[in-house]
Amino acid sequence: MTLFSEFLIIGYLTQEYKETEIIEYFNINGSSLPDYLRNVSIMCFTSVFDVKLEQQKKLDDINSKNYLHQFVITDLSGQLRNCTSLVVFESLKNDFYQPYAYVIVSEQSNLIRQKSYMRALCHF
Repeated sequence: MTLFSEFLIIGYLTQEYKETEIIEYFNINGSSLPDYLRNVSIMCFTSVFDVKLEQQKKLDDINSKNYLHQFVITDLSGQLRNCTSLVVFESLKNDFYQPYAYVIVSEQSNLIRQKSYMRALCHF
């Protein structure tokens, strides 16, 4: 059993910080991005974000804003896809931090294992 079959990195467009884009997509079978994942960022960023309000000088303060959550979506055939999203804030410029979502997707119900894997990545 594999932990995930798809992996995405999602970030905000740097011009306006109002729309998101899929920066990276990986599928273990080498497939291209499927339609059911094109708007997955709606599920990943659960809080309102304004880059101008995220001016923080202490790294500890910004790291406390990182969050992990899970959700289930369906593909076009109705098959469930289990997703775990880790949103981390990364330094954009000296005092600006931007959120990025690291998302793993699986056809199998691995939510507990996915959560443990993502926590290990970020040392929660």
